Amino acid sequence: MANASILSYLTLGALVLSMTMNLGSTLSKNQNIDFYAPVTSGNIDVLTQRGGKGASVPSPPFCPGDVVFLYANVTYNEWPEQNSDVAFQILNPPQESFVLYGRTNASGVATVSFGLPSPEHTDSVFGTWRLIASVDVAEVVVDDTLEFQVKWNLADVNADGKVDIYDMVLASHAYASTPPDPHWNPNCDMTKPYGIIDIYDMAVIASNYGKRHTP
Repeated sequence: MANASILSYLTLGALVLSMTMNLGSTLSKNQNIDFYAPVTSGNIDVLTQRGGKGASVPSPPFCPGDVVFLYANVTYNEWPEQNSDVAFQILNPPQESFVLYGRTNASGVATVSFGLPSPEHTDSVFGTWRLIASVDVAEVVVDDTLEFQVKWNLADVNADGKVDIYDMVLASHAYASTPPDPHWNPNCDMTKPYGIIDIYDMAVIASNYGKRHTP
C-alpha cells in the first residue's frame, strides 16, 4: 500500500510538471499575451476657477481686467502625478500666444494665473480665449484644451453688444442644466455657484437688462 501511495504521488507530480511546462511553452509562443505589463496611462484636465472640468469642456466667461486662475490636474493610472512641469499656452482672440509654466503639487495639480487686458484693448481681449495645457507623463506627452469667452458684460450671453430678451431666452433654454448636459451653455453660467444655470444667473441678466456696449 505504501508503494502504491508513493507511486500515485509521483504520477501526480509528473502530471503537474508536464502541464506547467506545456502552459509555459504556449505562453512563450503567443506574443499577444502579457500578464506582467500593466496598462499605463497619463491624463491631464485643465480648468479655471469658474469651471471647465472634463476633457475639452469650456469654462464660464470672464470680463476684461479679471484674473484667470488655471488648474491642471495631472494623473498617472488615476494617481496624482507629482513634481511634473505643465506648460500652459494661452491664445487670445487674435491668436497671439504666451506660455506659463507650473509644477504639480502633492495632489497632482499645477496652478498659474494671469490678468486679462483692460476694456480699452478690445481687439485683444473680447472674444474666445483658448488654452492648451500639456505635460510629459512617463515619457508620453498628454494635453487638454479649454476655451472661454471674454465679454464687456457677462449678461450679454450672445455677445451682440446689448442685454435684451434674446439673452434671457438663451438662459431660459439652458436653465437647470449642468455640464455635460447638451442644454448647458457656459456663457449663461455667469455667477456662483458655477456649474449650473440657475436663478442667480437669470438675476444677472435682469439686473443688466437694457444695457448696451459703448466702445
